[in-house]
Amino acid sequence: MLSSFSKDWARWSRAERIVAQIAFLAVTVGLASQVVIHII
Repeated sequence: MLSSFSKDWARWSRAERIVAQIAFLAVTVGLASQVVIHII
């Protein structure tokens, strides 16, 4: 699975990679804030 992902990643353009990273960061921050809310 990981090897196919890295092949797809190599095919992506720089803009697509930036969008993917922003989306990943947004999801990570969203999950982290949910965890913090539950802890508090």
